[in-house]
Amino acid sequence: MISSLYTALLAIIFIVLTLRTIKIRRRERISLGDGGNVELQRAIRAHGNFCETAPIALILLVLAEASGASSAILHICAIILLAGRTSHAFGISRQNSSFYFRVGGMVLTLSTIIILVIINITLFLLSY
Repeated sequence: MISSLYTALLAIIFIVLTLRTIKIRRRERISLGDGGNVELQRAIRAHGNFCETAPIALILLVLAEASGASSAILHICAIILLAGRTSHAFGISRQNSSFYFRVGGMVLTLSTIIILVIINITLFLLSY
């Protein structure tokens, strides 16, 4: 399955973001919340934003694949999603936050979700 490859690759990003947040929490001795620490706030939001957007995109990818979407389209969508999530995480995690990486990452992510929504609805309608 194509979606299993990209789910695994995105899981690596998830693990990196999780470990980064844990590392900062341990170093700064902040077990709950962000303690007003800007670096931890960025790590928490990078992780949180990933958790808020990647799952719906992956669900849509799996459903599109199960519904018979083209392999090429699935790869393109997944690569765009991967680029978007990587770009956003990089942009928000930097001390001097890169607005372009953050916005670009969200544009890529949301574009992928919209495309996958259209694909899933189209495949559903064509099946009747």
